[in-house]
Amino acid sequence: MPAMPPDLAASFLANDGHPVGVWFDIFSDGRGFTLARHLRESASHDGLLVALGHLIPDQADYLRRCGFTHVCIVAQSAEQWRRSLMLAPPAMQHVLQTGRARPARPVISTR
Repeated sequence: MPAMPPDLAASFLANDGHPVGVWFDIFSDGRGFTLARHLRESASHDGLLVALGHLIPDQADYLRRCGFTHVCIVAQSAEQWRRSLMLAPPAMQHVLQTGRARPARPVISTR
């Protein structure tokens, strides 16, 4: 199935507080990151944004920076995801601490 363009996807959203999931078919497909950023910046979505599908711990910081609030992972990999978040570059940690970025939100959810 072809991916839905971000503008079209955003038109289906009601900013009513319901969580929105973004599916990643493979971890190397960046369209989900683009869609998340578009939902936050262009569509002004301020609700929960959940990353689903094939993701790897190395993507944790980028998921957060693109606007995801949660990622659905298997419980066995939770420690790897936490460790990956702790390894965020110092410059980004500074931006997150000084408020020049979106408010920090929990990124990890286990199923």
